[in-house]
Amino acid sequence: MKKYLPYFYFLQLFAFTFCSQNEKEVKFEIIADNLPEGSSIYITGNDEQLGNWQPNEVELNETEKGKWSKSFLFVKGKKLEFKITRGSWENEALNEDYRNSEVS
Repeated sequence: MKKYLPYFYFLQLFAFTFCSQNEKEVKFEIIADNLPEGSSIYITGNDEQLGNWQPNEVELNETEKGKWSKSFLFVKGKKLEFKITRGSWENEALNEDYRNSEVS
């Protein structure tokens, strides 16, 4: 059993290194300084971490007045689709001409 122990540790290290090289941290930062007092900001999208399109599942953290953020780890190359809400589809974030914004 002892002769297999170094291989086990090598495999764990390899798996950790391989996984971390294939993931990328994505940080979402939202600036919304004209919201009613006590408002919360949510993100939703096409991934379980983003709430699977449930508008009130994943709340962002208010880092300072009018600014919210949250970081996630995704597999490199994953196509992300998301929207920002205040907890419901009736309070979805839109730009000045009442359309969704595109992010590249």
